[in-house]
Amino acid sequence: ELAQRARPARAALEAARRKTDNDVSLSMAEPAAVQFATIDDAMDRFETTLWRSVRSSLFAGRGGEAALVRAMRVVEEQETLDELLAEKAEKARERASRKKKVNEEPMDSIGMVSKHYKRRVLREIREAVPERFEMTVGSLVTDPGGEEATNVPVVIENLDVLMQQLTELY
Repeated sequence: ELAQRARPARAALEAARRKTDNDVSLSMAEPAAVQFATIDDAMDRFETTLWRSVRSSLFAGRGGEAALVRAMRVVEEQETLDELLAEKAEKARERASRKKKVNEEPMDSIGMVSKHYKRRVLREIREAVPERFEMTVGSLVTDPGGEEATNVPVVIENLDVLMQQLTELY
């Protein structure tokens, strides 16, 4: 199943490899550390974009649910891959222990691959909800002139708006 999930990534790598095969001298000139640093930078940018989209989708209101759903699909897929890698690492540990070849370092490095996206997305949501609440309350409690709203019907109407926004958020 892991190989099946990796097919799109492998196809993209093959296309990139075919594209760069014409310029072998460039890829040979760069050390592997530089090439992997580029991949690490791309992953960092991706994760930053993912967390920013989760947070901003909560602030977007009715238009943001599509971005949130898409981000949650990415999180779900990564969690599935993490589980598959953990199972693979556990099977490798079992085989190693059966063969009496206890070499823990490679097995531990396989276990450390987990990205914990689910934990991170829940933390982002947990932090964004109070921010959204404070922002909404702050905008509803003050009049456009910057003074506190003292008109009871206006405050009640603003609280209705707040309730509506919070229900959209959840």
